[in-house]
Amino acid sequence: MTKTKRLRGECQHCGGSLQFPAESIGLMAQCPRCAEETELMLAMPPQEPLIPRKVMVWTVITVALLVAGFVYFLAQLNYYEQRAVERRKKSASPAPAVTNAPASATPAPAKTSQNPAARPSITGPASSPTARGLDWQFRASQMRLNFPGSGNHPLACASCNPRL
Repeated sequence: MTKTKRLRGECQHCGGSLQFPAESIGLMAQCPRCAEETELMLAMPPQEPLIPRKVMVWTVITVALLVAGFVYFLAQLNYYEQRAVERRKKSASPAPAVTNAPASATPAPAKTSQNPAARPSITGPASSPTARGLDWQFRASQMRLNFPGSGNHPLACASCNPRL
């Protein structure tokens, strides 16, 4: 005895659920709910979006965070540009000279050389960019040498320093 498979469908008029044998697809039958003639067809599967809802929500959140970060970056850029302009204005405006000397005082001697290298250094050679760079490199190398295990740290031991 062969069992026929029972399928589920919907009424075209009332949307009621129908069960019928697989051989009856395409035939007309009376709906048990509304008593109207309806064609026996399989029920349409529920339509799902192509992109899952969870993915869409996280995408929107990510884009919103990126936009907020970009807006914050632009606001900070504008703020620091304004500060730079204010500093330039402040450094460009000459400070008022307060002198107690009489008006008949002799003027200051004119500069004799326009070459900045020819002028004597007020702060000494250690303030030049090259000297500062070398000093920084020296300090960095000392910091690299003073970590535990290098043999140069204050708590040197025989396992760290074979010279002990």
